[in-house]
Amino acid sequence: MRGCRTGTIRAVVTERFKGEVEVAYEQWSRRGAPVEWLDRAGVTAATGAESYCGALLDQRGGSLNPLGYARGLAEAAQKAGAKIFSATPALGIERQGSRWKLAMPKGAIRCEKIVIGTNGYTGPLWPKLEQTIVPVYSAIAATEPLPPEIAKRILPRRPVVYENSRFYGYYRIDSGGRFLLGARGALHDTSDPAEYGHIIAHSTKLFPAMALVLERPGGDHGRPLTACA
Repeated sequence: MRGCRTGTIRAVVTERFKGEVEVAYEQWSRRGAPVEWLDRAGVTAATGAESYCGALLDQRGGSLNPLGYARGLAEAAQKAGAKIFSATPALGIERQGSRWKLAMPKGAIRCEKIVIGTNGYTGPLWPKLEQTIVPVYSAIAATEPLPPEIAKRILPRRPVVYENSRFYGYYRIDSGGRFLLGARGALHDTSDPAEYGHIIAHSTKLFPAMALVLERPGGDHGRPLTACA
């Protein structure tokens, strides 16, 4: 599954942030975008959470499976004549006259043009480029598939929600029925469950019934999973 267009909800946590989201709604509306303003009752019905004072619903948004999307791009590129080589990192780039030389573990490639599209994974390949990239860590906690009685009460139409707050919370239910909630994470790579406590606490604050899932001992739904993204 590469993605699902079920809409995105920009939820307002406090009245302090409500004005800027309303402005965004008005701007998109004037341009004919398929957006809708949700009042407190509307956002509660759409999310299942009772803590929001309003929200902007954008019907164009949704979720995207990055791996599925990358594979789709690769497939399209190959159909267009591109050749893809896996496990073949570029170790160095050197200008030789009018052409470029890319050093590989088992040889080299010479070409007229190159595109460095590796973003944060570029490393020291291009001088000084690494210094322009600042990592921003985001942590995600995920449950086992939710029991049906709880799953139907949370995000009934399966939109993707992101909060307009300093917590930067965002969440959805995936195709397997798992609840995923992310937010600011520790400023380093980690798989320590202690680093995700604030995220799990936020999920139970939004949806008190989630505490029953996370605290159920021994059952299929009792073990919260964690991952760092």
